[in-house]
Amino acid sequence: MAINGHRVLTHTYIFSFYFRDGSEEKQLYEEALKRIPEKKKDKRTPKEIENFNKNLKELENNCKKYEKAFARKELYEYQLKMLSDKVDQLTELLESKELEKIFSIKEYDKFKTEFYKYRSHVIELTVAISKFMKGITEEVELNLIEFIDYNKLLNGK
Repeated sequence: MAINGHRVLTHTYIFSFYFRDGSEEKQLYEEALKRIPEKKKDKRTPKEIENFNKNLKELENNCKKYEKAFARKELYEYQLKMLSDKVDQLTELLESKELEKIFSIKEYDKFKTEFYKYRSHVIELTVAISKFMKGITEEVELNLIEFIDYNKLLNGK
């Protein structure tokens, strides 16, 4: 499970780095808001006003979409951090000499108690890692993939 957790981390960090923040869309929306003339001075045709309002609404919706996406990105980054922490904890636990110490216990009841504590801790970490891996992969597949800046990704900018 620790190895799979490291793989998920390795292959999903890229989504934080190449995430589009929507700043371009927000700037377009703010510029469009500045171009709204007063009704008395507006010399555009009704069709032009309708098109402008339609474009303005579309820009506003894009900005809202990016605000929601940014909140999802923060959740995603939190899940990445938690997955990283749990994978590190599991790796440390499995690489420690704890199990050797437990197996050296001569008294059966004490051995059983310590072994079950160790086993429970490993299971808890494995379950947590599994949940975070599932959450991260679903978040990427269902929500974040459309917000990747592919120009930055492909051009390395």
